[in-house]
Amino acid sequence: MAQLMLMLTDRERFSGRRLARDGTVAILAFGYTLWTIAGSGYEVVYKGTLLLLAGIPVYVWLKHRDRHETAEITRKAA
Repeated sequence: MAQLMLMLTDRERFSGRRLARDGTVAILAFGYTLWTIAGSGYEVVYKGTLLLLAGIPVYVWLKHRDRHETAEITRKAA
């Protein structure tokens, strides 16, 4: 992504060779990730997904709490 951003914003620093290298590494890493997930089995993937989904309410609660604490601090400062 960095190489693509350079291609769009700073043509002087952009390198097609680096874009090809980084793209190749990214594709290989993505393939390896899919291979390891598939190799771990459906039960591990299922349980991991459930744990990830169980963490969403905790994340939302923490963000909500942080927003209210920030508003309180801002109100006291003003």
